[in-house]
Amino acid sequence: MRTLLLLLMLSFFGTTAVLAQGMTTKETSPKKAAGQQKKAADGLFAKGPLPASGEVQFGAMIGPGLSGAIVKYPAYQVSGARPGLGFEIGGFADIPLPNKLYSFRPSLSYSLERASAVVEGDRSSVHISFIKLPLDVIYHSTAMENRLFFGAGPFLAYNLGGKYNWSNTRVQSISFGSDQGDYGRTYKRLDVGINLLGGYQLNKQIVFGAHFDFGLLNMVHTMEDPDAKKASIRTLNLGVTAGYVFGGK
Repeated sequence: MRTLLLLLMLSFFGTTAVLAQGMTTKETSPKKAAGQQKKAADGLFAKGPLPASGEVQFGAMIGPGLSGAIVKYPAYQVSGARPGLGFEIGGFADIPLPNKLYSFRPSLSYSLERASAVVEGDRSSVHISFIKLPLDVIYHSTAMENRLFFGAGPFLAYNLGGKYNWSNTRVQSISFGSDQGDYGRTYKRLDVGINLLGGYQLNKQIVFGAHFDFGLLNMVHTMEDPDAKKASIRTLNLGVTAGYVFGGK
């Protein structure tokens, strides 16, 4: 009798253990499967675009640039234009859009731009400082382990000031608006243009980029200079930057 009772008890506890193990398996399997699905869904963005976390991220950038302009000035003989070396420093925000492959990236930077040309037979140079506000939409490519990105958008630029260097003999500040300056030449403060960019995200914190800015506005203030009615200056700038994303992991 004792032997029979012992066998029944062993049988009951053994069956209960098997059922408990099966229930545990059934309870944890969906969780595990859900985790695997989430991992698979996030895998495409694990190494790539900045907004993979779904949160707004901020960063800083700095780098050199080559600047120039498309110049038409019939009143003077202008030739031999050369780009000059400048730099920019600023910050940006990266804002995720509903489609994870895209984000909105406004940035704000200080840009020092230089150029030179032969004016009336003498080599002269100019340097100008801008505050720039590009407003780009970024496409985060799936190429190269999701590390490449490309973008485009408009930019606004405000001219803080600048100077001419006439053949290394005379330095003159650039005149704006109603201030006619030397020979009545005046220029506009505000520029609007198109910005194209591309880059490579080394990791969650380090980003390398290159951009090209093309100014659409004629920067010559035509109201104050009669010769300016036939003149035009449109800015060009090519820059490369290294960026750091704050809080990137």
